[in-house]
Amino acid sequence: MRSFHSFILFLFGLMPLMIHAQTDFWQQTNGPIGATVTEMAISPTTGTIVILIEDEGLFRSIDDGDTWTAATTELNNTKTARLVPHPDGAFFALTPKTLYRSTDDGHTWQVIRNAELFQTMEELAIDPQNGDIFVASLRLFDGVISQSTDNGQTWQKFANEELDKIWGIHDLAVSPTSGALFLASERAGVFRSDDRGKSWQPVNSGLSATEIMAVAVHPEGDVFIATGKDSSFSVLDRYVYRSSNEGETWTRVHINSVEATSFVFTPWGDIFAGLAGNGILRSTNGGQSWQTMNNGLRSLYVFDMSVKDEDRIYAVTHCAGVFISHDRGVTWEPINADLSYLAILSLSINSINGQVFAGSHCGGIFRSTDNGLTWTWTGLQGAQVTSLTSNLDGQIFAGTSYLGLGASGDVYRSSDNGATWQNISPDNDFFLSLAFDADGNLYAGTGFFQLCGFSFCDYGDIYRSSDNGVNWKRVANKLDDHVFALAAHPNGRIFAGTREGLYRSFGEFWHKILKEDTRSLLADPSTGDLFVGTHAGIRRTSDEGETWTSLLDWSDDYTWALSSNSEGHIFAATQKQGVLLSTDHGQSWTSVSSGLTRLDVRAMAIHPETGQVFAGTAGHGVFIHDSQPTHISVHEQAPHDFYLSPNYPNPFNPETTIEFAVPERTHVTLRIFDLTGRTVATLVDEPLAPSRYRVVFDAGDLTSGVYFYRMETRSTGAGRGFVETRKLTLLK
Repeated sequence: MRSFHSFILFLFGLMPLMIHAQTDFWQQTNGPIGATVTEMAISPTTGTIVILIEDEGLFRSIDDGDTWTAATTELNNTKTARLVPHPDGAFFALTPKTLYRSTDDGHTWQVIRNAELFQTMEELAIDPQNGDIFVASLRLFDGVISQSTDNGQTWQKFANEELDKIWGIHDLAVSPTSGALFLASERAGVFRSDDRGKSWQPVNSGLSATEIMAVAVHPEGDVFIATGKDSSFSVLDRYVYRSSNEGETWTRVHINSVEATSFVFTPWGDIFAGLAGNGILRSTNGGQSWQTMNNGLRSLYVFDMSVKDEDRIYAVTHCAGVFISHDRGVTWEPINADLSYLAILSLSINSINGQVFAGSHCGGIFRSTDNGLTWTWTGLQGAQVTSLTSNLDGQIFAGTSYLGLGASGDVYRSSDNGATWQNISPDNDFFLSLAFDADGNLYAGTGFFQLCGFSFCDYGDIYRSSDNGVNWKRVANKLDDHVFALAAHPNGRIFAGTREGLYRSFGEFWHKILKEDTRSLLADPSTGDLFVGTHAGIRRTSDEGETWTSLLDWSDDYTWALSSNSEGHIFAATQKQGVLLSTDHGQSWTSVSSGLTRLDVRAMAIHPETGQVFAGTAGHGVFIHDSQPTHISVHEQAPHDFYLSPNYPNPFNPETTIEFAVPERTHVTLRIFDLTGRTVATLVDEPLAPSRYRVVFDAGDLTSGVYFYRMETRSTGAGRGFVETRKLTLLK
């Protein structure tokens, strides 16, 4: 096989005057796939699924979750809403100030009720038998119940002294057998109404807790609740209770380390409970006993669950999106195509093979072997991956911080590109930062809480390992806050960034050298300069902190990450301004945020070979900047479709030009074949950004004859795929 003499992949320009702008600096990769999904509802008539993605709005699926499309709604960018299906097939969505209804299968939504002044609408329930709608609201601290019997057209409102001082409403449910209403309050336990919301009575006999997180009524009448703190104010135990007499008495049926957020009842008798940190429980005997059912879940924070039929149970999660089970909860698989709304906290690139690793907010780790065209989940179920790094041998190290109370986390090492992970933790704190020094020593910065007086104080330790995590030594003990950033100076000193300031090592001692909230550090290996990203701007020191130069100043922003490429260009990832770039050692900065759909950029990594820059955002996954000048477009917008043009000239001797267009980021191959189908040249085989391209093919080593060229793109979860073949003739 012959490669080719030379090829030039460059800008496809029509005329110089038609060049208006460059392609967006950033292109979104195809993932990692997932989202924080807080609510789900399924139409009882059509089976359409509607979900709420935090900060993004409503999405719907008409094919059981295989594909998702955004709904046309005022609910875009909303953070919270309660979704409930109506027996007639309509959907209702409740926000604190507005109640919406959709009568076209969740595609469009209309306002049908607004909250009055000093009133917050908190919960929504619909009677599955007759379709009556109930809205529970708060006016100051008093509960208000509104009822509609005509699909939301008119309302009757009941102010209730019985609900005085409940502080908050966590859930509302209607019994399908008796029509009684049950309200889960924040401070006063469970309330029941037997007259459709007009009057209420507390039903708390047998309960050891007054904070009720969720309430649901079984089709046969049993009531299930999940509690918060118990009477001893324990922060460790949460309970599930069942009542078979509409709340008159309660029996504890399960104890959890975290609250249950939702209950769902199946037609075949199983009961499922979604937990805020422990995944999913299932009971097959009416709640007498429970099993953990987490096989396949990537996040253990389950917000909501729904059942479509015996073959389809759905769960929506924090960070990791939507999951389906076809075997009654035994195993779960993600159905997140088109949902790329993950929060990414850390990025690292394998120094040996260039594979990209992304740590998510609470859904574990993802890996891409093709520069972001596809992503594969590689484990650490439910972990908040706050730090990632790699060594010169290609091992990947991950620091985790698990959601929930206390400080719980670990350090993991993978020697097989994420296929397996080994726990190498020196302790059980939050592991917030990792860094190697020039001698190969690994440093890990932690955060933890400790009782001091009558409250909890924040502290941080630093550990060092000289054997890639086999053995550890604590080299900093109880710094005055969590260690969010670490950097190794060329002279061997270690710098540690905390909320209280920046520390510098001096042997076994640590000195605070800057009193600013520090979240990112970058040590220049060539000059020894240290760049510090703080809550108030970016600083630089050339003498290890003795004197400082202020490079940028602001009053309310974070610099989450600092990275530099082989040319010395510095990229700064910020909370509110996207990405900033300096090409003069920090003296001046330019915004390079075009193309980013989320300006809160939490992590960065630069490929050591190609110079590609990866940016992890707080909600829109990973973006990439391809630094090669070949990836520049002549238009402000990408082409609308793929195409492969006839080569020119044709016939040719020995060079010809082939033009093509790519409307979305995808992997492109362009090959030349002879009449036998043998590949004689590969012109393109790489990921390309949306643009128009031109390739010059030099056939100087080929004999005269007819050849073919074929363009092919890779089909991904969001991509369409494209294949086209054309003929060219070489005449010598």
